[in-house]
Amino acid sequence: MALIGLWLAAQSCAAYGDRAAVEVDARSGPIELTPELQFLDNREHPWQPDQPDAASVTFRPLPPGWRQGNFGMASVDLWFRVVLRAGPDAPTDWMWVVGNANLDLVELWTAAPGQPFVRRRSGDSLPPGQRAHSHHLPVIPLALAPGTATQVYMRVRTAGVAQVPVTLWQREARAHRDQWVYGLNGAYFGLLAGLILYNTMLYFSIRDRAYLYYVGSAAALGFWQFGNSGFVAQYLWPGSALLQHYLVNLPLALGCGLLLPFARSFLQTAAHAPALDRAARLLTWAWGAAFLLTLPPPLSPGQLIAPWLVAATTLLLVAMAVDGLRDRRPAALPFTIAWACLWVSALLNVFYRLGWLPEHALVVHAPMIGAALEMVLLSFALADRFRVERQAAERAHADRLRSEVERDMAHQATTEKSRFLAAVSHDMRQPLYAITLAAESLERQRPLRHPGPLLAQMRAGLETADRLLDAVMTVARLETGSLQPRRDTFSLEALLDQVDERFGPQARDKGLRWSITPCLAEVATDATLLQRIVFNLVSNAVTYTEAGGVLVSCRARRAGVLLQVWDTGGGLPPEPESQVFERHFRGEAGTETDSGVGLGLVIVKQTALLLGLRLSVRSRPGHGTCFSLWLPQATSGAEDAGMGVQDVQRQAAPGQVVLDALQHQGAAVPPR
Repeated sequence: MALIGLWLAAQSCAAYGDRAAVEVDARSGPIELTPELQFLDNREHPWQPDQPDAASVTFRPLPPGWRQGNFGMASVDLWFRVVLRAGPDAPTDWMWVVGNANLDLVELWTAAPGQPFVRRRSGDSLPPGQRAHSHHLPVIPLALAPGTATQVYMRVRTAGVAQVPVTLWQREARAHRDQWVYGLNGAYFGLLAGLILYNTMLYFSIRDRAYLYYVGSAAALGFWQFGNSGFVAQYLWPGSALLQHYLVNLPLALGCGLLLPFARSFLQTAAHAPALDRAARLLTWAWGAAFLLTLPPPLSPGQLIAPWLVAATTLLLVAMAVDGLRDRRPAALPFTIAWACLWVSALLNVFYRLGWLPEHALVVHAPMIGAALEMVLLSFALADRFRVERQAAERAHADRLRSEVERDMAHQATTEKSRFLAAVSHDMRQPLYAITLAAESLERQRPLRHPGPLLAQMRAGLETADRLLDAVMTVARLETGSLQPRRDTFSLEALLDQVDERFGPQARDKGLRWSITPCLAEVATDATLLQRIVFNLVSNAVTYTEAGGVLVSCRARRAGVLLQVWDTGGGLPPEPESQVFERHFRGEAGTETDSGVGLGLVIVKQTALLLGLRLSVRSRPGHGTCFSLWLPQATSGAEDAGMGVQDVQRQAAPGQVVLDALQHQGAAVPPR
């Protein structure tokens, strides 16, 4: 009996190995079991715990490179062993969690001392009804009797990403953790679906191919993440390991393959970086080959080269982004920031898959975290690119409109110049022709009998030509700024006398009522230029008035001296006031000032601006016109400033007659 007891103890020690049991009690949180596992390669020694000679095999501790449960990309069939010792107060219900959703088969064999083994299975190759627990990860319920040690054997068979991180959870704690995990995954994939739908609508709205590549890449990578997290096997197509293989690996190749055309279109590398564009084309074809090589299961060549292609794609995208930043292309900065998030997460995932990084929550979920940031930031980058391109299009449209306006203005200026030259030539020809006729008549009259009328005709022609040339030269000097005003202080009485002497006879000869209100006010301005303004206004009034009268009034106000020219002519056409003072604006046909070239009001307006005088006009077609000019008063003596329109009744009878005529014609005359 003693010998038998010693033999059983030796077998127990051989079965448990050199490692001590893992203590489990009520205070235990998630327990990391991976470093405590021992392993056996089932391909070298096919084995099961319920075999008669099960105790004869030797489990080995995990090598240092496998302590995190990362075996890289491989096809494996391994057994793992650990002993769990539950404390007296330890709960009974636990959850055995393997943190890799892409394992084909996970079997858990447990046995308490003196009890037979119980087998439970999970993995994406099993239908939901055959799994030990419905979950996106291989999760198997585990019962531990308080105060006892339980042997746990786990078999993992898979082809692909051979990562076996194992943790032990209390059932309630795992349920609480799953609520957070499923909630965050739902929010992430909902955000992803919304961004894909939003950018799809943008593509159909603006027809930019970059949006189409982005939508395809985002959809493929999103589906890869959905399958890589185990939700495809849990919800969409459970029970098919082959379909799970395709749904996880093919979208990865497709999504990464579409990233490069998107970057080429977004950063316009064909025009700005031909070498990088050619490299992106070659790498796109490489991803197409990887897509085809992924088709043969289980561990396809496409799966083996995918991590290296991800690294190459990352480096190429970095080079394209740096080139875009250097050239300051539209939206290159937000593009770089967005992709940097995905690049860092992709590299972390690649290094983790190759076994170069230990298991950590940030490393395991790096693709999802990076993709979430990338999706949001890249949508902003696309929107910013669309904004920049739209602004560029608007600027181009504005420049095109500006060019058209400038071309139209140049054409209009050319047309006006041609018309102006034609008018000047025509009007110059008339006085010259009159002078020529008079000269010929004088030549025929030898000896001269009555030279007076002919000389008067020649003098009138010369005066007309002189006025025409003077008007042209005045406009030219005003436009070039060579005409400088000289401010003097003088009385308006002399100016009004000159107006009366110059235009009074002409108005009376036409049968018009002519009146000028006396004014003794002194003003401070250029006398010569002011005379030119008033002469032009009065000349227009007399020339364009066929019946009624003309009134030149002068009134002293607090703001200055208001000088007005009233007439009862045909009035101005219903056009804006600014057009009245434009070059070549002319009144009725046959009654033109400045010999018909239309420069009178141009000189008035520009001279008033030069002197700083305020000029306005009121007119009613068919009733008359009133031009108002405000002059700076030199003295504050209001009593000596002169009489306004309201004082016309103190003048002689002709002034009252003109005022009555103006009111009869409908002109705007202040009440008495």
